[in-house]
Amino acid sequence: MNANLRGLTVAIATALSVISACAGDVEGSDYDQSCATDDDCVLVSELDVEQNGCSRRCSSSCADVAINVRDKARHDDDVASAKDGCDSFRGPFCESAGIAACVRGTCSVVPDGDAGAR
Repeated sequence: MNANLRGLTVAIATALSVISACAGDVEGSDYDQSCATDDDCVLVSELDVEQNGCSRRCSSSCADVAINVRDKARHDDDVASAKDGCDSFRGPFCESAGIAACVRGTCSVVPDGDAGAR
């Protein structure tokens, strides 16, 4: 392999390792949101990552998205892993976002009192 090609290979490998080390947001849509009953759903928070190179400022949303309870442990692990790489972390002041409910086969957040209205 010539020196130019070897240098390009090293540059690409380095860029890919930087990209993978700088993981992005943790969003509810990344997880199973299917359901059959309300008991299949749980509220979770999303993690927003603002990156400048690999400097990461992270913030958590209120528990404003619902996913299938089977994916809760994976979600929590992903959030914990992402937070480990944060240079700073900001959590919001939250009031109740509502409750997790199964609406037409999809885990959703509905206002407290609207659960029976679906």
